[in-house]
Amino acid sequence: MDTHMKECQQNNGQIKKYITLKKFLKPFVPHITSNKTYRYLLAHNRESEYKATQYYITFRFQTELQKIRGYQCLILTPTAVASTIKAKNYIKTISYDKSQDNFVEKWLDHVFSEALQICDDNKFADDVPQRYEEHVIGFDCLKSATTLIFKNIKSMKYEIIDRPGSRSCPIHMIVKTTDNSIHLKFIDAKNYVSANMELDDFLRDIGKVELRRRYHTIIIAIIISNRQQNQ
Repeated sequence: MDTHMKECQQNNGQIKKYITLKKFLKPFVPHITSNKTYRYLLAHNRESEYKATQYYITFRFQTELQKIRGYQCLILTPTAVASTIKAKNYIKTISYDKSQDNFVEKWLDHVFSEALQICDDNKFADDVPQRYEEHVIGFDCLKSATTLIFKNIKSMKYEIIDRPGSRSCPIHMIVKTTDNSIHLKFIDAKNYVSANMELDDFLRDIGKVELRRRYHTIIIAIIISNRQQNQ
């Protein structure tokens, strides 16, 4: 306060800073301004061309607690991982487990390579700006995904570039690679449902589903195909 009073006395109480009011008010619409694709289409009266993300990738880890030398507590380690890729012309599943060397890194390499096709399938017209972020969806996964993925990768070509939310419960996680311009946006579906909903309940809530497991992993391609048949 004393500093403020001294500055006012030196300036004879005159205001040094000026605020310029714009002639037209700018609305606060972050859901539009933060989405450059929709912003462009809306500005050019082409919002009917906007479409939801139709093609994506799912993932799920199988883990176990192991005793590791040098640690007093049991450490959560991945033993297998599987993904389902839903592209425009195909649905397929990939899986890796601990019988393979650096299996987490091999899985991530494979996911990035599949993301190129997903990106092409989700693409808008060439003149429409867009982010090349392909969705990788899991369920109740992001609390441990950072540790499980990046603790088990020796390569330096991957980097987390965005991880909003708390440290214990991120909203999403965006990962980039040095190989191409594609970004993977890992999303936890549990952030968008009731807190007490379990995975099987979530799958049944989507539609009629016959659950099938591999490495204790839900193969979500079944859900997708069933939904398409029911629509």
